[in-house]
Amino acid sequence: MRPHSGSALDASMPRAAADFNHPLVVTAGSAESHAGPASLSLFALDGDSAIHLDTVKKAEDSDDLILRLFEAHGGRAQATLSSAVGFRSAERTNFLEDSIGDDSGLEVVAGGSGTTLKLDLRAFEVMTVRLSQRAAANLGGGGGSRL
Repeated sequence: MRPHSGSALDASMPRAAADFNHPLVVTAGSAESHAGPASLSLFALDGDSAIHLDTVKKAEDSDDLILRLFEAHGGRAQATLSSAVGFRSAERTNFLEDSIGDDSGLEVVAGGSGTTLKLDLRAFEVMTVRLSQRAAANLGGGGGSRL
């Protein structure tokens, strides 16, 4: 149990539950052994806190990335997902990672070295997005949004 005042949504209970279920893991190391930047986030989600990026995984049939996001508060929500990794296309898929040919609620914004997606999710919607470094026509399915 987690004491809080107000409603569960006001107390960010979905975020607290996710943090509890996926605790931060700390590993030993030294700054000298790390050649990369001091801080790196492959994905940043800005906007409505009701949208959660739940899953980032490799696609079952290719080297594409699959992202799974959901709206947790029961209302329409909008956010922007930025990625440090550049991609040529983004498209919505079903849970089996097949193209659904409907990219509503997903807008790709070109610019910079990465990918920016504008997201619009309905109440409790789960959105699955395929990010590809190949052209959208090579995805073996419907359209997709090209950068």
